[in-house]
Amino acid sequence: MILQVAAIALALALAWGGLQTWRLGHCQGEVAAAQQTIGRLGGEIEAQNAAVKKLASDGAAKAQEGAKALAKAEARAKTWDAQATRLAAALTARKPDGPQDCKAAWAELRK
Repeated sequence: MILQVAAIALALALAWGGLQTWRLGHCQGEVAAAQQTIGRLGGEIEAQNAAVKKLASDGAAKAQEGAKALAKAEARAKTWDAQATRLAAALTARKPDGPQDCKAAWAELRK
C-alpha cells in the first residue's frame, strides 16, 4: 500500500513537473514572440521619428525661406511707397512751366 501511494505521489509529482515544464516552454515562446514584436515596433518608431525630424527640418527651412522672401518683399514695398510718394508730390506740386505728364515728371525725379 505504501508503495502504491508512493507510486501515485511520484506519478503526480512527475505530472506536475511536466505541466510546469510545458507552461514554462509556452511562456518562453510567448516572451520571444513579444520581444520580436517589440524589436520590430521599435524599428518602426525610429523610422517614424526620423521622418518627423526630416519634416520638421524641411518645415523650418521653408519658414526661413518664407521669412527671407517676406523681408525682400517688404523692402521692395518700402521702395515703391517712397517712389510713389515722391511722384505724387511732384505731380501735385507741378509748376506751369514744369512737366505736365507722369512720364516727364518721373524723368525729372530721376535726375
